[in-house]
Amino acid sequence: LKAARRRVTAANVEFRVGELEQLPLADGEVDATFANLVWHHVADMDRAAAEVFRALRPGGTAVITDLMPHDADWMRDAMGDLRLGILPDAVRAAMARAGFVHLVQEDVHDSYRIEGPEGQPTDLPLFLVRGTKPAANGSASGGA
Repeated sequence: LKAARRRVTAANVEFRVGELEQLPLADGEVDATFANLVWHHVADMDRAAAEVFRALRPGGTAVITDLMPHDADWMRDAMGDLRLGILPDAVRAAMARAGFVHLVQEDVHDSYRIEGPEGQPTDLPLFLVRGTKPAANGSASGGA
């Protein structure tokens, strides 16, 4: 957090420590959320999706990017990965169960490059899922 605070000097940025399944945010406190390479670490995707939904204001957007399933088993120990990637359909389904609408799933035309235990570069494919919390009147602003 100290390094992040040094790099980001904008007055409207605040850093908080918390878990995805229990965010340190009030109901409807944020306009948008972005989770990059986080969901393959989450034990309970339904609880995480519900928590993100709770923290978003009506009409807010959640964006999740993560690793497609892969076989780099060494990442369990080296990176603390709970899963070796995750299916975008599983993330999208958890978001739908939480109440998100206008769900969009996309392949990302890029990869996560990491150095393997033998020093070899490993490129892992990524995906993106985004959804909107319905507006208070039942519709969703912004669409996708």
